[in-house]
Amino acid sequence: MGLLKTQQGGGASYGGGATAAAESAIAAYKKGTGTEVVLYEKVSIGTGAQAGNPWLQELPDSVTKATWDNYAFISMAKLKS
Repeated sequence: MGLLKTQQGGGASYGGGATAAAESAIAAYKKGTGTEVVLYEKVSIGTGAQAGNPWLQELPDSVTKATWDNYAFISMAKLKS
């Protein structure tokens, strides 16, 4: 199971074995019911060792572009239910 196979002449070709394995793993994953909460570490603050640094607090989040805030994203479908 390899992602890229090097060919003679320096080129590379894609091997789909890893994609097929990932697709089967995702298909076999048991679907949950209820609400799922996903937490992630903010890139600028990291472990919090430099959380008192205001320059890092003002750095926008790479995903949401939010600064100086805590937030929760809720889909419209979940909001209406």
